[in-house]
Amino acid sequence: MAPPSKVSVADVAAAAGVSPSTVSRALRNHPDIPRTTCERIQALALEMGYRPDPLISALLARRYRKGGAEIGTIAFLTTHLTRDGWRKSFNEKIFCGAAAQAARRGYSLEVFWLREPRMTGRRLGEILRNRGIRGLLIPPLAHANGHLRLQWEYFCPVAIGYSMIRPSLHRVTPHHFYNTNLALRMLRQSGYRRIGMVIPYETNRKVGENYLAAALLYQKCYGARSLVSHLANYKTPDALRKGIKAWVEQARPDCVYGPHNLYTLGCLPLGVPYISQGGDGGNFARIDEKVEIIGAAAVDLIIEQIQRNETGIPQDPKVIMIEGRWLAGSPSPNA
Repeated sequence: MAPPSKVSVADVAAAAGVSPSTVSRALRNHPDIPRTTCERIQALALEMGYRPDPLISALLARRYRKGGAEIGTIAFLTTHLTRDGWRKSFNEKIFCGAAAQAARRGYSLEVFWLREPRMTGRRLGEILRNRGIRGLLIPPLAHANGHLRLQWEYFCPVAIGYSMIRPSLHRVTPHHFYNTNLALRMLRQSGYRRIGMVIPYETNRKVGENYLAAALLYQKCYGARSLVSHLANYKTPDALRKGIKAWVEQARPDCVYGPHNLYTLGCLPLGVPYISQGGDGGNFARIDEKVEIIGAAAVDLIIEQIQRNETGIPQDPKVIMIEGRWLAGSPSPNA
């Protein structure tokens, strides 16, 4: 039996009563084609069994990048109070991983600061559109539950983490719940039976409350005395040092698991083993969040949207979670 003939763009055009070029642009959500027309043609193509040729799609995407527009540039949007305020360990690693992956895919990554003098969301959108830049990578915002106002309908955006809740975009994030569970299990295997966990209040909000959720699950599995948690909400480093030391002396945990800056700030009393949630802990035990891989995955997700001409706020946002790994080592020299 002969295989069924492949449905072509011309076949869809004949059924829709439009030209093949209109079908081609409608299938790519071209902004010159009304949204209702795009949806009608896409539904008809699906019903007829049309499937795009991946080789042709790749060639078209490459051709578009060679035009005058800078479609091969991806914008890295930062919102911190200073131009270089984002250059901390996590965001800088995100940038490095994203820039390396962008280069491998034939793209480049460029930083845009939303707090430039006289800069607004509308002004930035105009700048990006005039340059033909469509891909937007939004690293974690400075504060939890943030939002950005841009002309999203013109761009292919991806956010890192959960610090930005409006609008709801495709996002790539560390698997905070998995990572915390993994760390707590590994600490239990190491013999700790009363783990102290410091949960920064603002950071916990920025990760969708997943740190606290993992702590509560651990207590449910192993008993209330197996873990003592401290939701830290201090305004200054000095208040943090005093608060953490007072909590440790009162709760008397076997070890402390928490943010990597607790040790560097001198928050812990001597004799208390300390294990970091992340950061560059040298040879110390910690979770490796694979931050560079998160940045690379975000770039891949942006390029997928560019090649499919999918712009704007997605109706069904995707969330890609990257599982970390446990790096065995000694506790900090605080022990």
